[in-house]
Amino acid sequence: DHGKFRDVITFTINRFIFCGDPRVGVAKFSCPTCDKSVFVPFSCKTRLFCPSCHEKRILVWVEEIKNNFLLPVHHRFWTFSIPKRLRPYFKYNRKLLGFLIQVANTTFKKYLALNGKRAVGCIALFQTHADTLDWNPHLHIIATDGFMDYEDLTNPIFHTSAYWNTAKMTEIFSLEIIK
Repeated sequence: DHGKFRDVITFTINRFIFCGDPRVGVAKFSCPTCDKSVFVPFSCKTRLFCPSCHEKRILVWVEEIKNNFLLPVHHRFWTFSIPKRLRPYFKYNRKLLGFLIQVANTTFKKYLALNGKRAVGCIALFQTHADTLDWNPHLHIIATDGFMDYEDLTNPIFHTSAYWNTAKMTEIFSLEIIK
């Protein structure tokens, strides 16, 4: 009913069960001044499963994104979801998930009528479930609030989009998914 049971699921659950368990291993931190030591159990570092580890990873990742990748312009957060009737295709053929990023990128390009020298800056994340853990493949995207014009590579210019017509973007995204 839910597709192939992937090995990563068993691996993730087993790591989570022993998250913070000192029997699995600890790191020792010692103060060179006072000789006080603290033992800290290893964490599981599982992807999107352990609330504690996930939160730590997200906070580190967000700082890295802010400091190293985002352009110094305004950004927007977008969610691109596919219709319920199409979700089973993505459930049983997970390679189609990469296709969602292409469709979202095409949606931005068509909506803003961008050519090869203009681009929207995007960082996209897949999520394959909703809050209720049902199958719901969708994208979370941090995108520039407009586009960069690279006509003159020595002096790129950012153009803010004054208005985003989400109904029009939804229509473009839907047609691109079906196409």
